[in-house]
Amino acid sequence: METDALFAPARQIKAEADALLAASGLLDTLGTFGRVVFAGSYSLNLMVNRDIDVYVINPAHTRHSVIGALNVLIGQAFFGGYMFYEWDAVGMAGLPTGYYVGLKTLPPEPRWKFDCWFVHADLSTRTELIGRVAAATNDQRALILGIKRAAHERDLVVLGFTIYEAVLRGGVTSVAAFFRAARFVTGV
Repeated sequence: METDALFAPARQIKAEADALLAASGLLDTLGTFGRVVFAGSYSLNLMVNRDIDVYVINPAHTRHSVIGALNVLIGQAFFGGYMFYEWDAVGMAGLPTGYYVGLKTLPPEPRWKFDCWFVHADLSTRTELIGRVAAATNDQRALILGIKRAAHERDLVVLGFTIYEAVLRGGVTSVAAFFRAARFVTGV
């Protein structure tokens, strides 16, 4: 597998993310509502999509306080699209339990999406997996990027978490094997 063909675009998308985070001041704003922790591909330098997952951890989060955070973000007028979901009482498989605030940039391209999860506690199972992905071999990281790119090219929505599990725990050793194993393609 040509690893630089996989890693170079990931590095470019990460550089775009860093610039956007700096320009938006998003981390400073979110930091006023809790401890900010990145999850997923941004934190692992394995970006294929322009999508960043971030946890805002605070045991005192309520529906009201998170709507307040959303209002602050809307008032800053940096992003053009805003979403709110209440997953505090009802979770969805593969997603954190908490309050979700989605932020989107407007055209011109490229468009970015920020998934901000306002959660009450650190998600130890997720952070443990992130640690294992960070410690993965270069071949495993290249395979993860290959699967992500193939899913993106096929317009499939596959949770990164699912891909990490498949490569690190599920015994998947090729892109083709991932897509043959239907149990891994759960986010479609």
